[in-house]
Amino acid sequence: MKSKKIFLILIFAVLFTGVVSANKTSVKNLNEYTLPNGLSLFTFENHNVPLVYIQVSVRAGAVTQTPENAGLFHLYEHMMFKGNSLYPDAAAVNKAINDMGTSTWNGNTSIDSVNYFFTVPSSQLENGLAFWNAAIRFPLLDEKELENEKKVVLSEIEGNLARDGQIYGDFLYSHFFLEEPYKNDAGGNPDIIRAATVNDLRRIKNEYYIPSNAAVFVGGDINPDSVYELVKKIFGTWDNHGAVVKKSEKAALRNPLSQKKFYVMPYDQIQKGLAQIQIVWRGPDADFDIEDTYAADYLSGYCTTPDSLFMKTLLSDESIGIIPDSSCLWGGYTTRRQNGLISFGAVLGSPENNICGRASLFEKQLVKLLTETVPQSKEPFSRKAFKRMKSVLEDERIALSETCDSLLSNLAFWWTSTNKEYFYTYIDRMKKVSKKDVKKFSEKYFTNNSAVFIMVHPDVYASCKSEFEEAGYE
Repeated sequence: MKSKKIFLILIFAVLFTGVVSANKTSVKNLNEYTLPNGLSLFTFENHNVPLVYIQVSVRAGAVTQTPENAGLFHLYEHMMFKGNSLYPDAAAVNKAINDMGTSTWNGNTSIDSVNYFFTVPSSQLENGLAFWNAAIRFPLLDEKELENEKKVVLSEIEGNLARDGQIYGDFLYSHFFLEEPYKNDAGGNPDIIRAATVNDLRRIKNEYYIPSNAAVFVGGDINPDSVYELVKKIFGTWDNHGAVVKKSEKAALRNPLSQKKFYVMPYDQIQKGLAQIQIVWRGPDADFDIEDTYAADYLSGYCTTPDSLFMKTLLSDESIGIIPDSSCLWGGYTTRRQNGLISFGAVLGSPENNICGRASLFEKQLVKLLTETVPQSKEPFSRKAFKRMKSVLEDERIALSETCDSLLSNLAFWWTSTNKEYFYTYIDRMKKVSKKDVKKFSEKYFTNNSAVFIMVHPDVYASCKSEFEEAGYE
């Protein structure tokens, strides 16, 4: 009877101590947990070096912006390093980072997320978690520090405004997403940043910096279950306070251009003997068209394979005159929650030689390849093609797994832009993409109006200006 009693006591002890076992994933040594408050935790065990990578990601950023707060997510990210409940000011924050022996640290605001991360010695795991807990949950948001940091953020934004890449991106998004171009600019609106108050930042914190909208990623020289206990101890009191971050219910226009558009951009980083052509279409959104993203990736991957029918056809077409190198012809789609775009581009030689006509030929040949030739061909869907695609994706996953920061930051990207299942099942889903899927995708997206961009050196633009005007290029 005594032994039976002890056995029953042990059973009840296990049931009521709150022991949580890891949810194993399809990726070796990667485990996941969910805290009672909704906070997601992902751990990746790798004992190669006595270091630990810690990242906290929040589903926020440009995609969650409104006309009233565009730029506040970026500004708030900067304020995370200006003092909190553990460290009274920026100097104390920097000292804490140095005292932990941190090798790399930073924060960034992107289209779909805000991220904070660093690498510390494994002996500093608990201190590292406590550091980010204080920074993210209990920032001081001092008014004087805010005014100083506004200048830093404005300097970043204004420094980018004159860059050709920023000019191109701003123009592109303002024309494809007329109603909400600010959802594509993680930097933000300078006027909103100048007028920002501490109360504005507190609203950002209360609405978006909640555990059900965040995830902690920890990898390296760790014991996963011990990490869970530490995270529960440190982040477990984080409360949602009834806040729920709602997804947008309405996608941006699927065919936003009233007709095909032609633009030319003087671009001083391009050599005088070259021109860059970029053709852009509206693409799928993970929030609304997640099934389409697999076909988008499959088609992009096939087309950019050096020996593909797509590559060989375009590179051999002398009437277009693409530089005969696979690096001079590209295309692809980047998965995003909203406002997706698909683009294909090429580098052409001799831009003074009928560049507008050749750009038109490139666009027409591109559409034919994407809507007819490739979807109807057997080559992209052959056993050889699927085997190569699978091999490439598996090699990429192995390469990512070599370091904790590369695997976890990649997982964080997918967690914020899609969901964790997308990351786990991606390779299997890609293997199931069919000829029918690609054909349906091509008909849905590549038959819409596109924007054709020509980028040339300013001197070339000056000499060909009349040609651009006659061809209808803005």
